[in-house]
Amino acid sequence: MSLFSFFNRNKKPDFSRLMTSQLVALWLDSDNAAYRDEYLRRIMMCGVDMKKAEEMLSFESEILNNHPRPEMLRDDFIALPLFSLVKTTLEHPVEYYQTNYDYPLSYVVKLSDEAEWHFWNSHEKNLSDDVWSEIFLLSDKNKKLFIPIGMHLVDDMKWSYDNVNKFSYHEQGMLDLYRWGKTNTHASKTPWSP
Repeated sequence: MSLFSFFNRNKKPDFSRLMTSQLVALWLDSDNAAYRDEYLRRIMMCGVDMKKAEEMLSFESEILNNHPRPEMLRDDFIALPLFSLVKTTLEHPVEYYQTNYDYPLSYVVKLSDEAEWHFWNSHEKNLSDDVWSEIFLLSDKNKKLFIPIGMHLVDDMKWSYDNVNKFSYHEQGMLDLYRWGKTNTHASKTPWSP
């Protein structure tokens, strides 16, 4: 290993605009332990102990190894539109995700947040029934992608509802600030601050 690659691998990156699950994708891609450490810090900020935080790291690593999301390696992922509005966004029907976890948690929060925006702002557009149905099912009205993974965390990984809510709150703050430019929501004031 060259000296340059050693220092680059161990250099502390800027985490300010990175969603939490994005840290896992970047850690798997770069082997930079700073991404892993920041991920664990954030998960523990939700009230999860180190053992459960490491289990979550393994869980999300497995998801990303089995279902790579190269867009999560982009610096602008937080602002990147995930819905094309021309065709459905998910790879399978929404019902599939009640028992299959193909998206890491931050991705699910981002999809739900964007679906909620489209639910209120895209209804005048000429959307196909499939696209509109997916938006409706992913939006806050139904949360058909968020609820299954949230319940998996509660039932199988022994998170509390409060842990899940805190994670969602902080990620929503990131989206409010860096995706939508809202500085007036409480969550956007200091998302994932140390």
